[in-house]
Amino acid sequence: MKIWKFCLVSFLCLCACRLSAQTAEALEMAPLTAEQKVADFEYLYGVLRDNYPFFGVAERKYGIDWLARHDEYVERLKATTDNKSYISALNRIIKELRDGHLDLFPTALPEFFEEAYASNRRYKRWVKMIRRSEGRAAYWSCMFSNKPSANSSEGSQPVVSYYRDTMLCDGRVAYMRIEALDMASLAVDGEKIDRFLSSIADARYLVIDIQGNGGGNTRYWSEHIVPRLIDEPLEFSTVVLSKNGELNKYFKPRYFGRKARRLECQPEGGSLPDELFDGSYYAHETHLKVKPESPVAFEGEIFLLVDGGVFSSSGIWADFCKRTGWATLVGRTTATQGMGSDPGIVCLPESGILVRYPIDSGINADGTFNGEVGVRPDVRIPGKNRTERLHNLLEYLSDR
Repeated sequence: MKIWKFCLVSFLCLCACRLSAQTAEALEMAPLTAEQKVADFEYLYGVLRDNYPFFGVAERKYGIDWLARHDEYVERLKATTDNKSYISALNRIIKELRDGHLDLFPTALPEFFEEAYASNRRYKRWVKMIRRSEGRAAYWSCMFSNKPSANSSEGSQPVVSYYRDTMLCDGRVAYMRIEALDMASLAVDGEKIDRFLSSIADARYLVIDIQGNGGGNTRYWSEHIVPRLIDEPLEFSTVVLSKNGELNKYFKPRYFGRKARRLECQPEGGSLPDELFDGSYYAHETHLKVKPESPVAFEGEIFLLVDGGVFSSSGIWADFCKRTGWATLVGRTTATQGMGSDPGIVCLPESGILVRYPIDSGINADGTFNGEVGVRPDVRIPGKNRTERLHNLLEYLSDR
């Protein structure tokens, strides 16, 4: 599977599932002993030590030497008085790394994750890992509150829309606002997008505003927007990095196959951090293509408006623009981890808690580490908030 093409559950605040009452009532779990809590953490600590790629980033950006705090974390977990305080403490410890792809979401939403991954045969290993929990994740799921409702194109619940469009500046600027790359919303928004793109032939500019877009599914833009706005295929290459830990090899064996190589030197003009050259990181190059499909008549300039809330699959869109020139990237630097694939999942042996962690990151077009730097815009547009940045972008376009 191509890395950029299928980020199944990156934007999780759009998704949820309800634990059935029958399942919830059937689940009981004795309080974990101090020894079990420690065994859980030691297992997680070893997994992250060998597979997690961003410890150096956390230390440089936030002053967190997470691995060095092992003994402190053990004592904090041993001091918890019940299962609820244990998972709460474990969650806080994980969150000290401030990583949007390192979390307990598969535990909060186990049925959703299993169903979503089971729908794609390429995710068999994710499903197997979830099933190692043997239903225990559902017990822990009941300890999470304020879970959002599912956005589904099936069932009785209305589909939530994350899209709107309009014409601005007397028709000179076509404007699309996409708050999330949620495939379910295409059930209501797909026709709107097609109709709008077919109507903008006379516009001089197209602004696609994805500020604050936390991701979802890359197919949203790679299959439903970009192909309508190109006349020739767009091809580009990316270099993805992953540590050679056993769990990474389990989820992504091709990252370590005959085409993989250890990262040994800086790319030309690069400024990658030193830890990437310690011998544990492998580089895997991917060659990707987006083909035109029913292209519209628009011949103006395209601008993708981004900010620090652009993450995961939406960050991949920003990287795509930088590499291909399909659109001018404007706004603020995106969040980190706008390259790579779906996070891996680890099942803790004593509790059955499921932890999600990032498997990979990539090298930006300018030779920087995406997991630390994000994607920088071609044109920086200042502004205290999204509305102000949009206003300033329109002012910028009016002067062109």
